[in-house]
Amino acid sequence: MPRLKMFCGLPRRKDVSVQYFHDHWRHPHGTLAKNISTLRTYVQSHQIPCALLGPEQALYDGIPEVSFESEADGLGLGTHPTYLRDLIPDEPKFIDMERIFFLFTLEEVVQSGPDPRVELANGDQYWREDQRATTIKLIQLIRAADQAEFGAEDELDLGRRIGAFRHVRSRQYRPLHPDGAEFIGVRELWWPTLSAFETGVAKDKQAFDAFRRRAALSVTLLAVAERFI
Repeated sequence: MPRLKMFCGLPRRKDVSVQYFHDHWRHPHGTLAKNISTLRTYVQSHQIPCALLGPEQALYDGIPEVSFESEADGLGLGTHPTYLRDLIPDEPKFIDMERIFFLFTLEEVVQSGPDPRVELANGDQYWREDQRATTIKLIQLIRAADQAEFGAEDELDLGRRIGAFRHVRSRQYRPLHPDGAEFIGVRELWWPTLSAFETGVAKDKQAFDAFRRRAALSVTLLAVAERFI
């Protein structure tokens, strides 16, 4: 069964520094959040500037991603005692709460790990995203205007051409968004390091540009993903 995942877009409060946002999100906020008992996974993706991306990359300073064992657990997050006691009072200290978004999705794994059909550098064959504390991730928050290109047949090939180790699509879970949501899905590509991302893109800039154009009206950002659970 596809995994139920929830993404949030966290915009920084304009009166706090970039460093304060990221530091506070890691601790104490992340330390508090990982104690929510119903979370199966918890990953913080911290946006980092990328010269290859446009101004929309700075729309959100961070994208937290959590997954659940059941729909009931996902629905119950907002009323979980730990969330009510520890997280709600802390959020306004560093987040612009008026611009935050939530999106429940079902995950579809397009490529789970490094492409076994190509010759891999030493150690790459053992890389697994869920076994790493930090990774580099390209995230695309897909708007309805780009829906036709979300899940195109050549999407897997484009990701492989720029050296992505892992490729996942997550589509909006409509039962939890009966009135719709700002985004209809999320596309994620992983690399083990920033150098690996830069090397992969440099090898096939045309493929990277084509991949970006698939989300021309959406939001694409590069991030350091940090796994808490």
